[in-house]
Amino acid sequence: MIKYFPYLKKLQEVGEKTNKYADIFGEIGERNISNIDGLKKKKEDYRLANLGYKECKEELEALNPPSEITREHKQIIEGYQSMVDGVYILYSSFDLNTGTVDEHSIKLGMQKLSEAEVSVKHATDNIVKKIQSI
Repeated sequence: MIKYFPYLKKLQEVGEKTNKYADIFGEIGERNISNIDGLKKKKEDYRLANLGYKECKEELEALNPPSEITREHKQIIEGYQSMVDGVYILYSSFDLNTGTVDEHSIKLGMQKLSEAEVSVKHATDNIVKKIQSI
């Protein structure tokens, strides 16, 4: 179990960062847009959230997971890539030239994020189960 500690600690740190970005992301979603400045602000916030998720994904890619959990680690990285993709779809749904929002893209981005969260949780749970059984 001790040999997994550095990996698990880093995984926990990335998870804490992810939670911070998820909280910010939740605040973005709750904010109403009443004018073009609100639209610009929301789009910029999605851009920053996208960068945050990318940073977390890159930290995970830099980790060297124990061989017993390599498959699950790759699944987590794939989940984070889906988060990055989902937030980018949300970011792209705002057209500042016309002041419009593509509602279909919003739904697609949110669906991608939801699926990514489930995937990451599933892979993380599997890592914990594997390590506990060793």
